[in-house]
Amino acid sequence: MDEIKRQSGDEKEDFSSAHDKIVNCVTACIHIARSTDIIQQQKNLIDFFLISLSPNFSWPVKVCVFSSIKELCSKLHTETVGSQDTSQYASIISYAHELFFKTSVRVLEIIQTVKIAQVHIAASECLLEMVNLLKATGQSPGGEVASSREFVQVYDVEKNEHAKSLLKRCIDILENLEKEHKVSS
Repeated sequence: MDEIKRQSGDEKEDFSSAHDKIVNCVTACIHIARSTDIIQQQKNLIDFFLISLSPNFSWPVKVCVFSSIKELCSKLHTETVGSQDTSQYASIISYAHELFFKTSVRVLEIIQTVKIAQVHIAASECLLEMVNLLKATGQSPGGEVASSREFVQVYDVEKNEHAKSLLKRCIDILENLEKEHKVSS
């Protein structure tokens, strides 16, 4: 029986290790891909991130996913500069909003459930990149997405000072976006 449990654990570890490599390949593809190709794969990438952030995967996989999301946000953020009047800019706005809408709640949940400082820092950096992308597109998260209120709840219980400072920056940006959105409405 112990041998079966050990083999099952080894298989899960091998699977996570293999998935870790897949996530790293996706990150490399994002880095070298054209933004039009990335936008075309929007749904697939977001679905991949959500599956990879599920409880089925180990924390090292999640840290790799956070890096991949950061790479994606950085790539899209670069494309927003000087392209406000293009259809690609509209696609980036849509992408930024959907990415934040679908993944930020999951990332906040991971911060609350995984008790490893490295994960908290990587997740907070990932959230900050997503929030900065929203800011660059001038979009308020709005609706049912993780608002500054959800960030505040995680911030209040966070013990790691670095992660806490990153979450505070997210909160400040989100609150400013929410204020700007109310003023313009």
